[in-house]
Amino acid sequence: MNKSFKKLLRKSGFVIVFGGSVIIDKNAACDFLHCSTRTLDRWINTDKPCPRAVSLLRMKARSIPDSWGDKYAFDINDNLITPDYPHGITPEHLRMIKFINANATRQESDNEYYKKQIAALRDDNARKAAKARIAQAANLLNEVINDVIFLAPNERPTHKKKVN
Repeated sequence: MNKSFKKLLRKSGFVIVFGGSVIIDKNAACDFLHCSTRTLDRWINTDKPCPRAVSLLRMKARSIPDSWGDKYAFDINDNLITPDYPHGITPEHLRMIKFINANATRQESDNEYYKKQIAALRDDNARKAAKARIAQAANLLNEVINDVIFLAPNERPTHKKKVN
């Protein structure tokens, strides 16, 4: 006997832990599917449930519409969100994802701040370099002027006045 409907009921969360075994919570399943326990028992025993019931259980199991197909195949088993790979996502994993996301956001804002700081330093360095070049040019000009002023009298250029 194929037990796919029974498995789907378990994946949908309609289970009760009784003693050491897990049994299907038929009352909760009947309330969800709006059917009688006799109908549910028939669907389980024959493994030929109503297609609408299967659709509802798949939506509950995946928490997404069935029309999305298997692209987002998540199941809920033992209060864990279980993706396609065999390990479930625990609440600790979800907290870690939230922490990593917050950390990434903080790092992005820090990077923007540091980029602005670097741009300001580059502008400041460019101003300092320009001031240094201007100071070198001023020093060179002062040296030339001092050389011209302190030339020996016979080395000074002579300017003759034109007489009209």
